Amino acid sequence: MSNYEYLQLSYQRDLKRVKLPKFQRGLVWTKQKRNDLILTLHRDFPFGALLVAPIEGEQSQLRLLDGQQRLSTIKNYEDNKAAYWAQLNPENYN
Repeated sequence: MSNYEYLQLSYQRDLKRVKLPKFQRGLVWTKQKRNDLILTLHRDFPFGALLVAPIEGEQSQLRLLDGQQRLSTIKNYEDNKAAYWAQLNPENYN
């Protein structure tokens, strides 16, 4: 029997629960790599997983163990959608 559990996190509801621990490395993805991830999400393709663990003593919080580049890109998109608009809407942009 496994001690692991697969959770389906809701983009709108649960991503705010995920906290970045100090041991994570800095952001290293290029602008193109970030754009590619957002395009992948926009096309409804799978994009990998975020590995999280509950934070002891904080029932509603999760600690990000893997997926920092993906999570940071998603949060950046949420805060700055206009920066991705041209790539996601090329027919209107051109």
